[in-house]
Amino acid sequence: GVSCPKAVMRECKRIIAESEVTKEDDSNWPEPDRIGP
Repeated sequence: GVSCPKAVMRECKRIIAESEVTKEDDSNWPEPDRIGP
């Protein structure tokens, strides 16, 4: 199999963690009709 350097694994996990946080942040946004003037 292909060996995956620990640095690459750590980077992948960091990106996945950030994407999970982004999904949670999206659900916390107010409704669109409450944004703007």
